[in-house]
Amino acid sequence: MKKTLLIVCAAIAIFIAAFIVIYTRPQTIEQRWPEADFSKCVRIRGDFSYAGDENATPFTIYSDDPDFERLTELFRTARFSKKLSNLLPGNMRTKYHSNNEGGYRWNVIFSFDRIDFSNGESNKGDLLFVNNFFGQTDISIVHDIFSCSVKDRDRWCEEVLQIIMRHAD
Repeated sequence: MKKTLLIVCAAIAIFIAAFIVIYTRPQTIEQRWPEADFSKCVRIRGDFSYAGDENATPFTIYSDDPDFERLTELFRTARFSKKLSNLLPGNMRTKYHSNNEGGYRWNVIFSFDRIDFSNGESNKGDLLFVNNFFGQTDISIVHDIFSCSVKDRDRWCEEVLQIIMRHAD
């Protein structure tokens, strides 16, 4: 009986470990959503602000701007790891940040000419949203949203911020 219980517990532990490794594996946006073809992106817009700023500064980058390709490439090549907190109900993932802590936040919205989905539907417009809230990153595409981390997060977030700041409206 003890041997059977030990085998069952070991099997459960292996299953949980495998689930965590698979669930949190780093993926690009295109690996997660093959339909998210960045070559069909026509505009990138959003806003940014520093801690303590009352108003966010909007920005817009069009496809004929050299920074459009730079910013698209930063998002296209980044490998995002889903956080286990995504498994909790939405209201248990509250974000907070004290204005005394410094830092910044930004929202980047990718607008597409047309995306055809595997279920036969198609859509266009603002379809991919990436939100950095003082280092906490969320990605949303067509009603699918998840919190994630990215390798070298601080450097990556700063690179994104530097590009979007150049295009403040």
